[in-house]
Amino acid sequence: MKHTILLICAAVAARGQPPAPQLSCGGPWPVQDGLFPYCEMRETSVPFSGSLAVTTGGSGNVSVQSWDGADVLVRVQVRTAAESTSLAAVLAAMVTLDTSDGNLTGSGPASNAHQTWSLSLEIYVPRKLGLSVTTLNGSVSVQDLEGQPSITLATLNGSVSATNVVGPVQLRTTNGNISTAGVAGAIQFNSLNGKVSLTGVGDDVEGNLLNGSILVAADHWVGQTINVHTVNGSIELDVPHDCSADVVLSTLIGTISTNVPVSVSKPGALGRTLTFDIGGGGASIRATLVVGNIKLTRLD
Repeated sequence: MKHTILLICAAVAARGQPPAPQLSCGGPWPVQDGLFPYCEMRETSVPFSGSLAVTTGGSGNVSVQSWDGADVLVRVQVRTAAESTSLAAVLAAMVTLDTSDGNLTGSGPASNAHQTWSLSLEIYVPRKLGLSVTTLNGSVSVQDLEGQPSITLATLNGSVSATNVVGPVQLRTTNGNISTAGVAGAIQFNSLNGKVSLTGVGDDVEGNLLNGSILVAADHWVGQTINVHTVNGSIELDVPHDCSADVVLSTLIGTISTNVPVSVSKPGALGRTLTFDIGGGGASIRATLVVGNIKLTRLD
């Protein structure tokens, strides 16, 4: 009995322990373009209100994942560079993270040829929440969350990823890769340049890409729709054996291949479109491309 009580107390204590830090100022940070680097770490907690809006106010990476704590735990890495180490330290003091409204809003002086700064965030939240994250130059990643009502991730230059997330997810970047794994909810994506890889898909997918490849791999079928477009690149669609859908695949310059038996007219013709049913038809699968190849595989 005594041992049981000790084990229960230890488990409760472990649940309250902060996760091991991922961010650090371990460096080394070299002098670049005549600017001396400086780095400092901060930590704060914010009362949880059920939703969270995050913006770095400039450059910096953001990671968000769930934990057992009741509040929002934030680890902050401030990196600066200036014409001397002392000026870089002064600059760091001017980079702030406002939490007064329950959200996380970064800000700092304008970056220029004489000074630069970035604000990276390592955030731990209760699993269920509404979340939006925005940064300018940097990656955004979320893991083990349940979006209520949704999760929106955006960056200008950098990658965006979501892993083991329940609920609708919107992912946007201009230059960078987009990836999801094990998202149980509708996925929307938009990017100009990069690679899109969506695996473990089990809900609707809609998205646009200008230059790059798109992979959509559905591991189970519940009648979802897939509607993806790119201009230059490739599209690969993997669907489970029990998939039942109306399919339209179209490319202007390129090839279309599938292991589903279909009739092909005008082999090698410019501007080919294949229209066919998988199973009994029903849900809509659309993939359109200007220059590049399309492949649809029905898995065994």
